[in-house]
Amino acid sequence: MIPHIFAIRADGSGLTQLTSGTSVDTQPAVSPDGTTIAFTSDRAGTLQIFTMDVATRAIKQITSGSDPAREAAFSPDGTTIAFNVSFGLSLVATNGTNLLVATVTDGCGASPRGAAAALEITTFTSTAEYCGGRLGSSLNLGKLAHPSWGPGTFIVLSDSSNGGFNQIIVLDVSNPSFEPILLVKNDANQENPTWAPSTFVLTPATDGGASGCDALAACCGSLGGGAQSLCTSVAASADAANCAVELAQLQGAGSCTGS
Repeated sequence: MIPHIFAIRADGSGLTQLTSGTSVDTQPAVSPDGTTIAFTSDRAGTLQIFTMDVATRAIKQITSGSDPAREAAFSPDGTTIAFNVSFGLSLVATNGTNLLVATVTDGCGASPRGAAAALEITTFTSTAEYCGGRLGSSLNLGKLAHPSWGPGTFIVLSDSSNGGFNQIIVLDVSNPSFEPILLVKNDANQENPTWAPSTFVLTPATDGGASGCDALAACCGSLGGGAQSLCTSVAASADAANCAVELAQLQGAGSCTGS
């Protein structure tokens, strides 16, 4: 059976087939405003990213090239699609223009593939080394995959740098100097991350009296680099549930144990 894109209501009613034919159509992602679906299809020969207008069913090819493109993810404002190509992170405007490539390199001499780099992550074993005036990452990032947008320009992915195990990292796609954040390191595969919306509630804050976001804000000052930037962004959101989750992750990693 050839894979195609379907939609169904949460109660199980209204099953609707959106694509048909002999092409493989898979990995759908819905835009924040609900008007567009991005998906992976081989209808152009190789796997590429396409979009469908939900109202008219009109389909438009967004990416092209010899390398397969897959795993589309919309930015929170719906203007940009992140996707995986050759195990690297790429960004493209929703209308198919302004392709940007985030390239993992191993030194100052390497250059991004294809179009101009939106984000170039230089891998070093020590943060004491610089490349073009920009501090390199202390994480030896490997193959990037499964992008999922978070608040603003933060994006979470899996990378294969830890001895072949996939790990979850956070990047800021608007800031080339952002130090990638490794959330949890262990000898197990962590794959297919999804950034939860602000309405998701996991565990209420239990911080001994201070509100979750106040406790997190107090914790942020003890951090540095990209970890502090992400921490401050979550604390400023005033979302108690997200603050509690972020604080619990930091405490689990040995940070802010006194907060």
